[in-house]
Amino acid sequence: MSNVKRIKAIFFKTELGKEPVRDWLMSLPKDERQKIGEDIKTVEFGFPIGMPTCRPMGKGLYEVRTNLENKITRVLFSVEGDKMIRPLAEPKIC
Repeated sequence: MSNVKRIKAIFFKTELGKEPVRDWLMSLPKDERQKIGEDIKTVEFGFPIGMPTCRPMGKGLYEVRTNLENKITRVLFSVEGDKMIRPLAEPKIC
């Protein structure tokens, strides 16, 4: 993995200044938050990167997949230039 970010993670912010994905992440236990953060960092430094960490969903949409103890989280994002933009929707937990 490179020591230079290929894309920079940016949290989506609503007009009212809310950051839904950041709020969701902060609601998780610290160990889960750290694991998801590690996977996002892997994508930042290694994009484009494939499964099992990142998967293209089509039409410019990607997901960062994190395997946790009894579930998988999926954080959706798009890429604009050199920025990873996380969309408004809360991440999916399976």
